[in-house]
Amino acid sequence: MSGHSAVLPSVKLQHASLRIDTAAQTFSGWTELHVLPPPPAAAGGAVTLGLHCYGLAVESVHVNGAAVTFTVDQPVREELPESVTGAAYDSPSRAAGAVAEYCLYLYERQLQRERQPELTFQLPDPLPALPEAAGGPEQSEGRNGRAAGGRGKEVVLRVEWRSAGGSAGLRFWRDYALTDNQVRRTSAWLPCVDTPSASARFSLDITCRADQVAVGPGQLQRQRWTGADRRWRTFCYDVPLSCAPCQLGLAVGPLAAEASTYVPKKASAGAAAGAADGVPQQQQQQQPKQFTHFAPQQLPAELAVAAVLATPPSLNGRSDGKSSSSGTGGTDGKGGGSNGAGAASGGSLSRSAHFFSLAFSLFEELLGARFPLPAMQQVFLPPELPLSQEGQALAGLQLLSTSQLIQPRAIEQSVAARCVIARCLARQWFGVLLRAATPLDEWLIEGLSGWLEEQCVKRYMGRNELAYRRWRERQAIFLADNGEAPPLAARGVPSPSPWGPLYGTERLDPARLWSIKATAVVAMLEKRAGEDLFRKHVGNVVAAGLAALAAEQAAAGPGEPSSGTPGGGAATGAGTGAAGAAVGAAGPSPLKAGAAGGGEGGVVPTRLLDTMTFLNDLGRAGSFRKEMAPFAVRWVYGRGVPHIDAAFIYHGRLSALELALKQTGSESAKLAADIAQRAAVAEGSNAGIVKAIVREAEGDQYADHPVHLGGEAFVLAELKVTPVVEKKQPGRRGKKRKAEGDGEEGEEADETAGAPQPENPVRWVRLDPAGELLCDIRLLQPERMLAAQLLHSRDVVAQAEAIQRLAELRVTTEGVRAPVGLDALRKALADRTVFYRVRCDAAMALAGLRDDQGQAAGLPVLLDFYRGAYFHPGTDAPRTVAIADPSEYFVAQAVVTAVSLCREPDGTTPIDALLFLSTCLNDYCGASGAPFSDYGLVAAMCASLGNVRFEGFGDTLLTLLEKFLERDAVLISPGSAVGCACLLAMAALCASGTCDEEQAGRVAATTRRVRKSPGLSVALRHAAMAAALQLVAAQRGPAAALLLALAGVVGGLSNNGSGNGTVNQQTAAVDLPAASSAAILLEEAAAVVTAANAEAAATGPAAAAAQGEAAGEQAAPRSGVAAPMPLLQQLASLLNEGADCRVRHLAFVLLQLLAVQPPTLYRPPPTEADDLAAFIAAPAGGATHAGHAGQALSMGVTHRTGGPQGSQGTAAAAAAAAPRIRLQLPGRPAGARSMAVSGASGPPLSGGGPAMSDARIGGEGGGVDDTVEQQFSALPPAAHGQVFSPARLAPEAVAPAAPPLDLAGQGTPFAAAAAGPATGGLMGADIMAAFGVAQQLPLQTSPAPEPAAGGAMLPASAPQPAAAPGKVRLKVAGASAQLGQAQAALEGQPPPQHPGSQPAVPMHTLEAPQVLPAGVPPAVVAAVPPPASQAAAPAAKPFKLKLKVKPLQPPPQ
Repeated sequence: MSGHSAVLPSVKLQHASLRIDTAAQTFSGWTELHVLPPPPAAAGGAVTLGLHCYGLAVESVHVNGAAVTFTVDQPVREELPESVTGAAYDSPSRAAGAVAEYCLYLYERQLQRERQPELTFQLPDPLPALPEAAGGPEQSEGRNGRAAGGRGKEVVLRVEWRSAGGSAGLRFWRDYALTDNQVRRTSAWLPCVDTPSASARFSLDITCRADQVAVGPGQLQRQRWTGADRRWRTFCYDVPLSCAPCQLGLAVGPLAAEASTYVPKKASAGAAAGAADGVPQQQQQQQPKQFTHFAPQQLPAELAVAAVLATPPSLNGRSDGKSSSSGTGGTDGKGGGSNGAGAASGGSLSRSAHFFSLAFSLFEELLGARFPLPAMQQVFLPPELPLSQEGQALAGLQLLSTSQLIQPRAIEQSVAARCVIARCLARQWFGVLLRAATPLDEWLIEGLSGWLEEQCVKRYMGRNELAYRRWRERQAIFLADNGEAPPLAARGVPSPSPWGPLYGTERLDPARLWSIKATAVVAMLEKRAGEDLFRKHVGNVVAAGLAALAAEQAAAGPGEPSSGTPGGGAATGAGTGAAGAAVGAAGPSPLKAGAAGGGEGGVVPTRLLDTMTFLNDLGRAGSFRKEMAPFAVRWVYGRGVPHIDAAFIYHGRLSALELALKQTGSESAKLAADIAQRAAVAEGSNAGIVKAIVREAEGDQYADHPVHLGGEAFVLAELKVTPVVEKKQPGRRGKKRKAEGDGEEGEEADETAGAPQPENPVRWVRLDPAGELLCDIRLLQPERMLAAQLLHSRDVVAQAEAIQRLAELRVTTEGVRAPVGLDALRKALADRTVFYRVRCDAAMALAGLRDDQGQAAGLPVLLDFYRGAYFHPGTDAPRTVAIADPSEYFVAQAVVTAVSLCREPDGTTPIDALLFLSTCLNDYCGASGAPFSDYGLVAAMCASLGNVRFEGFGDTLLTLLEKFLERDAVLISPGSAVGCACLLAMAALCASGTCDEEQAGRVAATTRRVRKSPGLSVALRHAAMAAALQLVAAQRGPAAALLLALAGVVGGLSNNGSGNGTVNQQTAAVDLPAASSAAILLEEAAAVVTAANAEAAATGPAAAAAQGEAAGEQAAPRSGVAAPMPLLQQLASLLNEGADCRVRHLAFVLLQLLAVQPPTLYRPPPTEADDLAAFIAAPAGGATHAGHAGQALSMGVTHRTGGPQGSQGTAAAAAAAAPRIRLQLPGRPAGARSMAVSGASGPPLSGGGPAMSDARIGGEGGGVDDTVEQQFSALPPAAHGQVFSPARLAPEAVAPAAPPLDLAGQGTPFAAAAAGPATGGLMGADIMAAFGVAQQLPLQTSPAPEPAAGGAMLPASAPQPAAAPGKVRLKVAGASAQLGQAQAALEGQPPPQHPGSQPAVPMHTLEAPQVLPAGVPPAVVAAVPPPASQAAAPAAKPFKLKLKVKPLQPPPQ
């Protein structure tokens, strides 16, 4: 029998009994599954059933009490074939590419095999009758409640099994055992249908030694002694709701317990609704929740030190289990040791239990419902067990590490621990109660749980903290997502696995991009809908889920408990109470929730969340349902992150800002934007709006301006600004206007006379301030505006953005006045009223500022600030540090780190900074009775020494670091933060060359000693492993570091009994401190390989490009690691390590990184565009693709309510847009400008102010940033109509060029070979330097054609050898011209003539004497014919617009 032909049964109930022996590290048990009768086989034969049973030794299988034969398939091993390993490769990169490509399919085949059931057996035909007492007294007692009504309607399967050694699902360490479900590894300790879509009711009986405690999911029903000698005891747990097997788990060990009873202060909205349906409200209020918290009886070393150093009594935490949110509290006898458990853990367990109650109460308040489970367990286990940083959130059970216990006086550690507890508790709502309908909806569950955690951050840490965290996470997404990452939901990809197209591996990603992006997208939905409406909608969804749960429990009936737990009476009572609580919490919520949420048909009672149902219901409630389809296409099903560069210029006479936007990105981001634009057109929505706010000088109000961007590459918009009214002074006459008709000389003299310009009323400008778009926006502003935004804005994100831009400027000394940006950063750092994270960013920005000579301009400011706060006045001796204000504590850390990052022009650390750091650390003295611990500041000082670049000073620095390392071994800091910082700083000093070879050997000996010391903390030993990898990578290359990591991984797998036997065992010389150490080692190795690849990409593009150009082909990406074939074979062999899914996936990630391939299983299908397009309905009327080649770009304000957007607008929509004149200068030399100006005069485009400079200052050398030059480079003619820069596109993937515009009626098509792409690059601060290049009208090769009606051309002129400043005079008439009628002229058709109209005359006249910059070919100016209503009217009086064209000059070095 094969698992491919087996049928997975539909399980209704499953009861399991496990016996766990931690001394022998074995377990055994049996399970009973009540399944629905399967349909008969198609051929009339016997039906074959299958169960997932990974790596277990099955002893027997019974069907309705009758034994049947069975087959257990073992995991299949697959190695690299000889054709791959023995082939001759001309370079290590090609070998790595071949191995990575083969391993991609090898890994996918392994995952496809695992979706098949390992245990298969045939059902007897006919099925035997279910006996009354089959399987012994325990089975008879367990089935008493359902024997009468269940016989004949279900089949009972019984499986007995035992562990086979090296189990993947149950991990042991000393006296502890812990389940590790990973991805589809529940079946490694429990035979079941292990799919996320499976839903059944479970009960577990866990037998362990008498001196241990077994903690399981759901609610503890009873415990009993097992055996006459009472050496074993059994804990019986029942889960009162149906869940997937992956939400089950357990923990066993010598644990101390602290129990409390939670009663809410007042009835929730759901309870009130339940009372309206006949359920007494007082009864709902009196149903308490039982919270039980467990921790090891033997206190970890760091917690023991923290308990000794804690300041009693106020900061020692409660030890009675009560909290302000708990109505009554008490202890019970479950697990023993409940009395004094909080005191035994130094108050950490009590403190963690107190915050758990606070978060639990907050979530019920936000969601307006009672949590359906009657009990919750939270277990803190030793860090040697495999627990991730986020813990495990199971059904009514949370498994965390003891390092996540909230410690007294520890600021950073307590904040991180609170966030982890809140995240696990949020996953009880979204993950256990509410589940994803399909694997494509898993992102919504992850995002909503992250949103719920953010609400806890906002409540207890402040709104500013939440806003800043969201901004930082968005910045991380922009850096990580280069367009190759998979989407949140991969539509169109074949998904044979119930875990989704990626087989659930997105949860194993070490970068956590999928999880962070899901939370960010849900935050975007909250911003679009509003906080109140979004919270109300989520509450309606939760109420619908509770209603579905109540219906599910009511259908089960009170006589049928949720499991076959011995002692059916207790289980039945508990199940009835849980069902009553769920009914009261839900009430008649479906109809009421639908009415409250604004849904047309109400919210359907279901526990399954669907993406489009959630989005459509939210949009319907907020009247923006038409925006949801474009939103889903671009941000959920699409890939990539757009990058928007923007700049503006103020026109005083028009009282308007001219805002220019340029959108770039990857090919995948371009595709998502195109399809989203099509969806917006089909829905008739206004998706793609970027909000621009202008802070004006008058008043404190912000002017909101919507600008439609969508999928356009370039957009030019006009924002109206309230002008500043100048008060007239008595006795002063106004300036006389200049008469018309004066010559150019008079006009130039008038301009250069120094007449006062109107005051600029704009203080600063922001784009997308609410974060409604997941776009990387870079807005260029003058330095004075950035300073005003930093000092006067009350938005922490606005202040952080201003600091980000100020950090890119170069400090220029202007006389005796301090530079504006430097002074603003200094004020922000010193102002205690500024949010502390903004002050930290200001300190880091000061570290990067350089003056004209390349010196660290911010170093004196940083030194003065720290010395004034922490040094004795007038001396260089630091005083005793007593941390009383957490804000100043974080600012001090940032200042110390910033001082260490200051550099001289040659890249070394300034001597003042070096002496300052050594003095601070050598003479540091902390106050023992301070309210907060100073370990973070000490760790920051130690880590800052690793940033020092100063040869000959290594011995002194190593001595200081060794001193604090020995101190941390005795007085352990939380998480061993100080010791970890010391070890990593030592490795950094050796890698930078500050230490010589002898000192590097000294560091290697220190890391080896720490790594092999079992008495030290796990975190410190992990830091020693990371430091050893960095040291080896610096000395012998990243390939040697990867070999060292593999040695540790192989050693750990061999010690755990799961070694594959194919890897060289002689290299296994690294002792791993924990079960998760192998995965941590591979994560560090992946970081080393990523850094090497980044360095190779940064240092070798010129040589690679030259080589590719000589060979006539595009250069391939270069790998930074030359991995030999044996190393690749070792990594490939780890793909067979199914016992540890994290190790296996990280091995795959490393193989892809070595080949410079995306480290994911996702590969875009060839029909990705069609799959996305099929998601939306075909637009009515045959609307064309947005951004199609040949269409004119939108000019002016493009936001129109309803109808097509952008260049696809109708004539009526285009008529409302303001006319624009585009002066296109294609093929310009480097430094020349392209300009887009409005139809009126204004200040010169060069502008005044540092932010309007023509280059982004980057790097330490100062000068123009080459990457910015490439980013803004002119697009080739074949890229017309593209949304983003096609730098990564293949030539055949670029849309064809637009048809030529034959103004004379005799032009020939534009030939790319004749004109060629533009050679000059554009600078970062250009207003619209590339505006005319991307969508320029093709030039004609016919000699000097006559201008058509309504248009004019620049006369052909020979290029001049000198690039002298030029003058262009433009005469403009018909300011209210219809742009919609200009479309005919743009398509090469003559404009329509109206009866009685005058002969057509050019509406835009350009007089261009031969003074343009050298090498500038003629350009075409779009013709704007007069509107039909004004055709018979006399021609409008033209006005003059004169502007100067000057070549750009690079900034002084």
